[in-house]
Amino acid sequence: MKSQHLSKAIVVLMITACFLESVNCLRCYKCSDKDTCSDPFKGGDELLVSCDGGQCSKVILADGTVDRACSNLCETSKNGYCCKSDKCNGSNTLVFNYFLAFTAIFYTIFSK
Repeated sequence: MKSQHLSKAIVVLMITACFLESVNCLRCYKCSDKDTCSDPFKGGDELLVSCDGGQCSKVILADGTVDRACSNLCETSKNGYCCKSDKCNGSNTLVFNYFLAFTAIFYTIFSK
């Protein structure tokens, strides 16, 4: 009985870990042209830069150009915002770790 509870707890922890991403520093999108930076944003990892300290920012300029960058001084306004998590100045995406999901399923099936 006790081992079943432990097995379930391990599976829940592994599934939760599937949605976590390991990073060493903040990563922000950096671009400022209408083709790759405008909304809806479709930028890829090639636009990511490491941001030691500071925040990510997204600002819509007067001419409609969107500027995404890493900023040490950032103010949220009606034309932009600041955030402090990886890739937060891009589109909203959820990172899923397939390896951990497979491991959790494999463990559940074969741990009996």
